[in-house]
Amino acid sequence: MSLGEKSVREVIYRHYAKLIASAVLDINPGTVRDERVRKQYWGLVRDRYSRLVSGAINMSTSANELRKLVEGAGTQCVYCGASEDLEWDHIIPLSRGGPDTPDNLVRACAGCNRSKGRKTPSEFYAGRWDEIPRIVQGLYLKLLYAEHERRGTLDARQFPEGKPPRISHLAAVFEECLGGEKGTDIAGL
Repeated sequence: MSLGEKSVREVIYRHYAKLIASAVLDINPGTVRDERVRKQYWGLVRDRYSRLVSGAINMSTSANELRKLVEGAGTQCVYCGASEDLEWDHIIPLSRGGPDTPDNLVRACAGCNRSKGRKTPSEFYAGRWDEIPRIVQGLYLKLLYAEHERRGTLDARQFPEGKPPRISHLAAVFEECLGGEKGTDIAGL
């Protein structure tokens, strides 16, 4: 079984499998130097990816994320950890076609919320996917999956048109639903 990124669905599943593995092992895979832990991480990524593809598991409901927001993570800015002047931030901004639902909300301080503005998480972190907080990654991946599923592009081998699907390109589906600028998410992930 290959982790090759072939379709929009597979790209999302691969990133979600990496998110699960990093949460289970409580590590940032980009900073692990211990070869044993790295092998354990990649083994877990392969296992979770395979289970997602086969349908043995699915991307969890937002209940866990919402509980975390309310029971602790919700008392701090998800981006910087500040506990003052908290607001609700839309992960995919409404102005970019993001839904106005709990799945698209995280707590952010006023400063981070203003800095993020109408950027997607990929844009806000300038392509540094591993620096995006786990809760934001998980919700972002679910939002991307739901919108691509709604539009019938989960099995697309090119997205946007003429480009291989990459996590950094997939938020363009929200721009397309508005008829706005396409492919505004950063490239290179």
